[in-house]
Amino acid sequence: MNARNQMKERRNRVESTGEARPADLLSKREFLKLVLGGTAAGMAAPFLTMGTASASPLIVPGGYLESRVHAYWMKLSYQRGGASRQVRRRIGAGLRNIGAIKGAGTGLQFSELFDEAIKAVFVRWDKTRRKPASLYALIQMLYDEHIAPRGGPEAGRALFGTLLAMVRGRNGSSQGELAHEAYLRYRQAALAYKEVARKKEDQDAVLEARRVRSRLLQEWQEWLLGLVEGHATGKLRLNPEFIVTAEMTRGFHVYTPPFTWTESALIITARRRQVMVEWRGDGVLQRASSPAGPWKDTGRPSPAFFDAREAKVGFFRLKKRRTAP
Repeated sequence: MNARNQMKERRNRVESTGEARPADLLSKREFLKLVLGGTAAGMAAPFLTMGTASASPLIVPGGYLESRVHAYWMKLSYQRGGASRQVRRRIGAGLRNIGAIKGAGTGLQFSELFDEAIKAVFVRWDKTRRKPASLYALIQMLYDEHIAPRGGPEAGRALFGTLLAMVRGRNGSSQGELAHEAYLRYRQAALAYKEVARKKEDQDAVLEARRVRSRLLQEWQEWLLGLVEGHATGKLRLNPEFIVTAEMTRGFHVYTPPFTWTESALIITARRRQVMVEWRGDGVLQRASSPAGPWKDTGRPSPAFFDAREAKVGFFRLKKRRTAP
């Protein structure tokens, strides 16, 4: 069963049973197969693991598409005549959630870094009413002003590795078009190999088709690796005039589980080294070592992040904010 059917079956099972989960777990392999198709998914893994070969899952928070951060992203990325709402939602969720992986030895949590960058740019836009002129201009600004200073090249590899994998190398330059052509050659060779292997008539033809596919895959990987490294180290920049179309992100879908917010609802997502707590409204997040308390205000806005080792034995609740009489 392919990844798309697996996700459809998973979603149908949740809807039919009424099961409500705080977050949808989707492996990187499943997700990348939706993005790139087939074996091409494997080449993006080094970027998305940020230096580690471990197969940690991709977590799409159940309330992310309704969160303030995502709303900020949608407002900042909107330009009349620019990328469509569908594209902006896909790219925003992809960058934030595929990149949400611990940096190798850096203590970096990309999702938190991405959220903070979005909030900072939104606050400035709210004051000045000036925002980036395109989707690519926004991504470049986020990296230059907020992500690179704190995360460096490691964060850049997560950001641009995700973006360029999703758009198959197109960064708005002639170099990006050559990378995209390499992807198309590989994709054609992969389809040809699949057709020859399916017939199983000529083993020599199968072996030759496999060799061609492997060679073109390596060429595509080299192009993409070079582009990502160039962007992560500041040698290359996204073209702010380039418009990403829906066709360029075809195969990428945002899946979130059914979830109904209530005034006191908390979404708690546990990763390997981090716990993320989300909620709606103006409630105050409190934390205690036992259900009996004592409860203390955390002073953190939603989404709030905690070291998993510290939060392993702990409890969270929302307290209504006091209003002046």
